[in-house]
Amino acid sequence: VKIVKSELNDCVYFDIHTIILDAVSHLKKLGHSDIMFLSEKLSAAKIDIFVNVMRECGLRADAKSALCTDLRFEEAGYSLIENLLDSGKTPPTAFIAAYDEIAVGAMKALFERGYKIPGDISVMGINDIPSSRYGNPPLTTVGFDKKTMCKSAVRLLLERILNPQAPSAPRLIQVEHNLIARGTTAKRKADKTP
Repeated sequence: VKIVKSELNDCVYFDIHTIILDAVSHLKKLGHSDIMFLSEKLSAAKIDIFVNVMRECGLRADAKSALCTDLRFEEAGYSLIENLLDSGKTPPTAFIAAYDEIAVGAMKALFERGYKIPGDISVMGINDIPSSRYGNPPLTTVGFDKKTMCKSAVRLLLERILNPQAPSAPRLIQVEHNLIARGTTAKRKADKTP
């Protein structure tokens, strides 16, 4: 999903650049430098952000550092990993998924091929969906306060509806995020082959 911060209208948003930066930084601190981004076409705008963040962090990245599919959700992650492994390419030591459901699908495909998470490969998602904490292992993710985001949006909308004549510049509200380190990321292992 491309989050567009509007300067013409009120907008409640999260900073996807900083979210991806925090995810890459987390993996880099664990010793990972070979990191790949998993996406689907509706989240493809995040790919350029990922490539730029990798470069900002001093890590190698290009168009081949990301995989993208027309499929969605868990099916997207599963398919991307299946295709990568079927191609004979060596997987990276870590994956960041555009959102948690893609990470869940990717983990299923990796498990089926004999990879241990996080023993062989680390996996991260974005969004902190409720089920992410119940996986085995629980998913490391970057989350943001969805209640605060919704309350802020409703408050801005109600203020505009209840006082339509009040002159006001557009208001931008950035919702904070936090990295939630759970069980799918660990220090880079020298050998990642199952």
